Amino acid sequence: MPKRKKLSQIIFSGELPETSGEKRQGLFRRLTSRFTGGHVVRSTRFAAAPAPAASAPLPVTLSLDERLKSTAETPVTFDAASGRMSVGPSVARPTIDELSAQFTKQASFTVAVGPSVDQLPALIARPTGPNPASLAEPHVVGPVRGRSSGSVVVLHGFTCNGPELADELIPPLIEQFPRARQVRFVFLTAPTRSISCYGEPQELNGWHDYFTDHGGAEGRPDIEEEIDVGQLEWSAAQVHKVMDAEAALLGDDDLSRVALLGQSQGSCTSLHCALTHPKPPAGWFGSIGQLYSHTPVPSDRKEMPMFMFNGAADDCIACSLSLRTYSRLLDAGYKKVRMHVAPDVGHQGCTEPETALLGEALEAWGMLSGPATPRTPRSPGIQG
Repeated sequence: MPKRKKLSQIIFSGELPETSGEKRQGLFRRLTSRFTGGHVVRSTRFAAAPAPAASAPLPVTLSLDERLKSTAETPVTFDAASGRMSVGPSVARPTIDELSAQFTKQASFTVAVGPSVDQLPALIARPTGPNPASLAEPHVVGPVRGRSSGSVVVLHGFTCNGPELADELIPPLIEQFPRARQVRFVFLTAPTRSISCYGEPQELNGWHDYFTDHGGAEGRPDIEEEIDVGQLEWSAAQVHKVMDAEAALLGDDDLSRVALLGQSQGSCTSLHCALTHPKPPAGWFGSIGQLYSHTPVPSDRKEMPMFMFNGAADDCIACSLSLRTYSRLLDAGYKKVRMHVAPDVGHQGCTEPETALLGEALEAWGMLSGPATPRTPRSPGIQG
């Protein structure tokens, strides 16, 4: 069986009684805890099968795929009446490796419960949706070139756009922190995508597609959504190009004067960008978002100043979900993490307490103190 801490895929197949989501989640947690030592599982997907007799054993196959290369199956018998599990010996199943080619290359943790192993492709394969050739031209607020104290690349929330967020974010920020005028804010706009989670696909601006709507129609904002990871990675690659272009505009070889800011889906995506760029940025600010389970937490940016703003009454991305996911940063030794939870605030950006926290972030990133010190730009504009 693969080593527990290097698991990339966890797949359950077998018959699961038709029961409440909470009971299924309980079974899922017991199984994963048994086999992974409580390792965080990154997304769940269940397909209920007809319920067997109450006293009948529940056959479940647990497949552990280590980095999509090796696979082992462990027969598990779960008695729904007594709640007891018995575990059989692991058996290699090479055919699962053939199915692994259909999994996301980003190797997220996935759970599928269904009638048979043969149905795994239909249950867990999530093909990546299309992407445009590039992002639209950014909307820039602040110094055009050479005179800024730094650049902040901004990602808006789901269905929004860059200019719209700029109109909401910048005026109150400048009013409260006049020196923010010397900061160059680069507002990006996500492409229009076909969003899957609403039944009939809808064309909306998004950094990635959603396969679930836990925080919407299901009324479970405490559950992380399943997303198109391929589209997330595409968006990150585009944002990384903008970050590099902004550093070049400042005449820098690093990202010490380039920070990231995001709201809602843009918060999640911008954090993914901050943690996956080869060079650590000056900092990150996230509003009403979370840390995606697909996002790695590297060890080379523990000193990066990070600011999170969440509302305690958020019914779209629950504050409880946000804090649970952000705790991965603390567990990894990140030392400059500031989390602010505003009472009675829902899924709403650009509030007064958020603006105050953003001002603190700009100060921490060195963008509000002292005169702007331009360097000779190496090559302005977005590269490639």
